[in-house]
Amino acid sequence: MKIDSKRADGFCQAAGQEAKIRVVLLYGPDEGLVSTRTKAVMGSVVGDVTDPFLVSDLDAGEVKKDPALLSDELRAIAMMGGRRVVRVRGASDGLSETIAPLLPTLCAEDALLVLDAGDLPKKSKLRKLMEQGDKTAAVACYRDDSRDLSQVIARQLEREGLTLDRAAHDWLVRHLGSSRQQTEQELRKLCLYGASSGGVITLADVQACIGDSSLLTFDALCRSVAEGNLTILDAHLNKAWAEAHNPIPVLRSLVHYFQRLHLVRSLSDQGQSIDQATRQLRPPLFWKEADNFKAQAHRWPLSRLDFALTRLLRAETDCKKTGAPAELICARAAMDITARAPRLKSPRLKSPHLKS
Repeated sequence: MKIDSKRADGFCQAAGQEAKIRVVLLYGPDEGLVSTRTKAVMGSVVGDVTDPFLVSDLDAGEVKKDPALLSDELRAIAMMGGRRVVRVRGASDGLSETIAPLLPTLCAEDALLVLDAGDLPKKSKLRKLMEQGDKTAAVACYRDDSRDLSQVIARQLEREGLTLDRAAHDWLVRHLGSSRQQTEQELRKLCLYGASSGGVITLADVQACIGDSSLLTFDALCRSVAEGNLTILDAHLNKAWAEAHNPIPVLRSLVHYFQRLHLVRSLSDQGQSIDQATRQLRPPLFWKEADNFKAQAHRWPLSRLDFALTRLLRAETDCKKTGAPAELICARAAMDITARAPRLKSPRLKSPHLKS
């Protein structure tokens, strides 16, 4: 069964009560969302996902070395009663040959098998097995778009009895989203702050609470790359590594930023003004950042934007597959793009207010 994005969160919260489902695969590029949904699926069966009597936590490498281990764990009986969960971390296509023979004989009394995977291609054997089976489910975990973010923000604030003004909402949608896990952490912090602010959270509250977080570090880092400022980029990279941030979210933030530049420049080359093109961005540009972004869109030709996106995607692949230090791969990619940033100002940019 393939679970579409609209009902993914609801499905994960109630997966344990789905009568036919015996195996759930969670995969995708948003590792934070994979982790959040994996815990939700496990929590739908057991109260405490760390309970050693009800949860068996395996690594895909262990299962590959000893395939019988998975079958034994799935059919083990809990010491204190109740249904168990078997989680396999790092699942990949290699597991499909081990899981496929088990599916016909899995019954309601067996443990729920939860497969925690990274990004899997469309042709993945494991994805196909989970999407096509009647006892299995596959849940994709992609980076939240503006609509998803709005829903996540609304749910979190509603649970806490808080409200958000429009400016604060737009700012959050613009700055959150690189990872569901990070988004939820920042929202929890905001709710604690908002509980003492009268219940209505304003833009000033949001910026006071999140203003010195990694969200702004990533955003400023992206701007330094697009503006060709190697000195500022180096400072932001050093701050990111000092705060122990994973290089993958840094690369994805850059991809997201340059995808937006690419869209605006493409529409501009097709005859739209920069102002018209930027109005089509979702989420919309934050007003304080609009002029700088438009100036960058003027300067960057599509050929260089194509290079930037290709370089960033290759860097993410290298981080996952080469074994080289991910921080070094990320920094080199960012510096390569920064060094190629157009520095000549267009004559149209003499006025601080762009009207083209």
